[in-house]
Amino acid sequence: MGARIMAVAESFDTITNNRIYRANPLTAVDAIRDISEHSASPPRPTLFPQYELASGRVVDPYTAAGHGCVCQPQCPSGMTAIAAQAHPTLSHRSAWARAVGSMAALFIVNLAITVLMRLVANLTSWPSDVHGRAAVVFGAGIVGEVLFLVLFIWWLSKQGLTLADLGVWKRPKPWALAVALTFALGYGVLTASNPGLRPYLGIHDLLKAEAVVAAIVFGTVEEVVSRGYFMFELQRSGTPVALQILGSGVVFGIVHFNYSVYGVVSTFVLGLVFALIYHFGKRSLAPVIAGHALIDLIIEPALILWVLSGFPIPH
Repeated sequence: MGARIMAVAESFDTITNNRIYRANPLTAVDAIRDISEHSASPPRPTLFPQYELASGRVVDPYTAAGHGCVCQPQCPSGMTAIAAQAHPTLSHRSAWARAVGSMAALFIVNLAITVLMRLVANLTSWPSDVHGRAAVVFGAGIVGEVLFLVLFIWWLSKQGLTLADLGVWKRPKPWALAVALTFALGYGVLTASNPGLRPYLGIHDLLKAEAVVAAIVFGTVEEVVSRGYFMFELQRSGTPVALQILGSGVVFGIVHFNYSVYGVVSTFVLGLVFALIYHFGKRSLAPVIAGHALIDLIIEPALILWVLSGFPIPH
C-alpha cells in the first residue's frame, strides 16, 4: 500500500494536475524495500523474520530477497537463500541419489587415477616394494581428490551453488572445533595403538611428507562431500536430521570397505561423530576438516603401509 502511494505521488503531473496511475505490481517484500528507500527511518529488521545464510550473516526479508530467497517464515537452518529458491521441491529420492552419488563419484575418480598411476609406475620401473606402492597410492589420492574437487565445484556452479553454501567458509563454533580436534586426537592415537601399525609409525621420510599433503587434501575434499554436500542435499528434501547424520556415517563407512571390517566400523563411527559436530556446530565444515586432517596426520603413512602389506599382526 505504502509503495503504491509513493508511485502515485511520483506520477503526479504538476502542469496538468492530472494524477496518472501507472501499473506498479510489487510483491510484499518489494513494497517493504520501496518504503524503506523513500522513508527517513527504515523499518527495523527485528520486526520481520530473520534469515541466516550459510556464511553466518543474519539478514531481514528484503535483504534475503535480494539474494533470491523465497519469502517464507524461515529458511532451513544452514541453507543459503539462493539454494532455497533453486530447488524448492527436491524429492527424497533425488536428494539421496545426489548425496550417495557424490561419494560414489569420489571413490570412482580416486580408483581410476590410482589404476592409471599404477600402470605408469609399472611402465617406468617405479619401485614395486610396499614403500614405493604407498607413494603411488598417496600420489594418486592427492591427484584424484584435487581433480574431483575441481569437477565438484563446476557441478555446484551449474546448480547456482558454491562451497560457501556447504559451510566451507563459515566461522566455526569454538566448542565444535575443540570437540572435533579432541575426538580426532583420541581416534588417531587409538588407531595408532594397533599392533599392525607400530612397525611403520617411525617413518619420517619423503613418504611422510607426501602423507602430510594427502592429509590436508583428503580432510578437505572428503568432508566437503561426505558431510557438507551429503547432508546439504538431504536437508533440502526435508529429510530428518537424524537420518542425515546416520546416512553420512553409514555411507562413509561403506566407502572404506578396503580397510577390512574393522575399518568399515571405525570409519562409520568417525563419520557419525563428525556429522553430529557438523550439524550442531551450525554446519560449519572447518571443525570436521581440521579433525579429519589431524587423524590422517597421526596414522599415515603407517595405515596405508599396513594395508598394502596385507594387514600383518606382529607377534
